[in-house]
Amino acid sequence: MKNLDSSRDPVVTTSFDYEYRKFVSNLYNNSSDPVLLALGLASEAGEVAGLVEKVANQGHEPDIEKLINELGDVEFYLNAIYALLDTTGTWVRRKNMAKLQGRYPTGRFSIKDSIARKDKKR
Repeated sequence: MKNLDSSRDPVVTTSFDYEYRKFVSNLYNNSSDPVLLALGLASEAGEVAGLVEKVANQGHEPDIEKLINELGDVEFYLNAIYALLDTTGTWVRRKNMAKLQGRYPTGRFSIKDSIARKDKKR
């Protein structure tokens, strides 16, 4: 599938993170209610799962445009949560990447590393 984001400049990406977060905050009046945001995120993620399930279990053809639209709705709720936490998607992804690099030091998933959970303090 074609990459629709031709920008690989981290400064531009981070700038857009803030622009989109502001857009979401201005658009969504309930952005200070974490319960509504979490429920919205779960609902939209369920829409994504439903589209994938139709392809995997019901023989439907993939509807890439609809999937992209639903992923956009997931992004909307994620960004509303980021705004509530005063962070960005870039920061969250960087933190997640560091965590997973600690868990999977070879850079590849392995069951052994998954069970060992080197990133978790015991």
